[in-house]
Amino acid sequence: MSNAVIGPFVNPTRPAGGQNMPPIGIGTRPGLRKLDLSAVKTAILEAIELGYRHLQTAISSFLEHQAFGEAIAEALERGLVNSREELFITCKLPYHDAAPDFVVQNLRKFLEKMHLDYVDLCLVQQPEEDEPGRANNDIPLTDLMFVWEAMEKCQKLGLTKSIGVCNFSSRMLQNILKFAKMPPSINQVGMQRFLKEKELRELCLANNISIIACSTIGGEEKHSDFTQFMELEALQKTAKDRTKTANQVVCRWAHEQGASLLLESLSKEHMLEILSIFEWSLSQDD
Repeated sequence: MSNAVIGPFVNPTRPAGGQNMPPIGIGTRPGLRKLDLSAVKTAILEAIELGYRHLQTAISSFLEHQAFGEAIAEALERGLVNSREELFITCKLPYHDAAPDFVVQNLRKFLEKMHLDYVDLCLVQQPEEDEPGRANNDIPLTDLMFVWEAMEKCQKLGLTKSIGVCNFSSRMLQNILKFAKMPPSINQVGMQRFLKEKELRELCLANNISIIACSTIGGEEKHSDFTQFMELEALQKTAKDRTKTANQVVCRWAHEQGASLLLESLSKEHMLEILSIFEWSLSQDD
């Protein structure tokens, strides 16, 4: 008998390049990779047991791939999911590793390491606009047009079902839309950026580009103005009135705006905290 979890957070409801994407997922960030790989594997299995079906990892983190791959294999063996098709797997390619000649090669290596035939979504990550040229990086930025052509080739070859971008501003998106034969289906941005940049949200909506909003819980955003936003009196009052946390309120708001969510935390407590946002609404009483 299958142990696969069925719930509202499992059902895919967000479009992604012609396919459906779960409204919530789990991913890692550079700081989390200091964890023991066995701890990463355990956390991914816990996420799957709880009902998370969108899993994301960076294409350049080869050791982490082993933990993800083993977790997926064990989830299938234990019947936590019935098939690979129940999972939505995203890989993210850092822009400084996205030389056009190596995009396809790097994705093939990733799939081999993960023992997968394809990923559901491949993202290329654009450096923030305040990092012109990535002066501290020996690898120069490649021409976006040629990078995107390589991403399109990955989709044509069936290595990924959808292609998208990460941290692209409105200007960057407008540039890529001028020449893309296969426009990006996704723009993944930090939650604080999603909250602030209405123009970016509207541009994505107008061009059928879905948004994945990344939410980091646990104090890792203390260096940014996101912490100040989370401490706003109005936000805290809304959370208190509903007996919710500020993170839950923000994530629920993003969900109601049509964004998918990616929780960049491997804490089971945080996974459960954000899953509960599907049980209530900001627009009406609980």
